[in-house]
Amino acid sequence: PDPVPGLPSAPADNLDAQFAAARTLDDFKALAAKGYVKAYAPLAEKYFQGRQYKMADQYVRLAAAAGSGTAQAKRVAETLKAAGYYDDPSVGSYPF
Repeated sequence: PDPVPGLPSAPADNLDAQFAAARTLDDFKALAAKGYVKAYAPLAEKYFQGRQYKMADQYVRLAAAAGSGTAQAKRVAETLKAAGYYDDPSVGSYPF
């Protein structure tokens, strides 16, 4: 397989190395697309920072379900909760 775009120094067969080198939203999205669950919590944080709250919540839920990066994902969820995001019944309940 090809390496993750933007991460030429990381070998394609070593997702852990690609994760360690990942910095951008696209880096983490590429890893998540390969099923690398450790990318879910950083994606939640990146989407939150970009004010894409629905996507942040989606990756919070994926991280929680996978049991990966839950402390980081929970911080994002707590911030969403404090902002009233989970008060809207259409988005679902608080995931933690």
